[in-house]
Amino acid sequence: MRYPLATRKGAVRRQGRRAVWAVLSVLAAVIPAHAADDTTPPTTPTDPRTSDLTCTGVAFSWSASTDDVAVAFYDVYHDGQLMTSVPGTATSVELTVVPGATWGLYVNARDAAGNVSQAGSTVTITVPQCQADTEPPTTPTDVTATASGTAVTVRWAPATDDVGVTGYEVLRDGAQVGSTSGATATSFTDSGLPPTPRTGTRCGRATRRPTARRRAPRSWSPPAVRAPRRCARSPGSPGRPTCPGA
Repeated sequence: MRYPLATRKGAVRRQGRRAVWAVLSVLAAVIPAHAADDTTPPTTPTDPRTSDLTCTGVAFSWSASTDDVAVAFYDVYHDGQLMTSVPGTATSVELTVVPGATWGLYVNARDAAGNVSQAGSTVTITVPQCQADTEPPTTPTDVTATASGTAVTVRWAPATDDVGVTGYEVLRDGAQVGSTSGATATSFTDSGLPPTPRTGTRCGRATRRPTARRRAPRSWSPPAVRAPRRCARSPGSPGRPTCPGA
């Protein structure tokens, strides 16, 4: 006896659905059983250490744990409080800290089944206070000046600072005429000077943070540098021309 085509197609669809449900039932039985079998925690992270401690942050690192399946996460704590969790492939993290606090940092490993390792050794940190920087740079030394045309180039030896020099200010006769940026920018050309008999340019102060405007004392002022003089010959006057200040 032959079944109509529509009946045969319906039977095929029902058989397909039963096969899919059978596969899903097997997977549902196997996967939880496999997860339940994983009861071994990862090994304890070792060699915990810190670096780059400031009043606002610290780098915390450790050596990787191992697991019979895989390490899924590392949980980082201070004094029992969870700070952050990172993937199991990471072995370091940047942490935000509180100025003046003393914390004990440690880390444990966790696998996908929720098994947690023993905590690693505690690393104690004492966070410094964020204090205002009030120490000025040292005074620039070995100042020299060289004239060329109507310009004077001033050079000096670098200043030093407990944090870092960020630039220099150049003064002429007590008034700032320019600046440089960076600790190694130790020259400046003061151009467009009038051709007067004597022109003095002074290398001024080393600055550190532009917002704070802390300055070192003024450096030694170099000897006045002669700029070229304009000499004139009187009409009809023989001989050498006369120069002002000669």
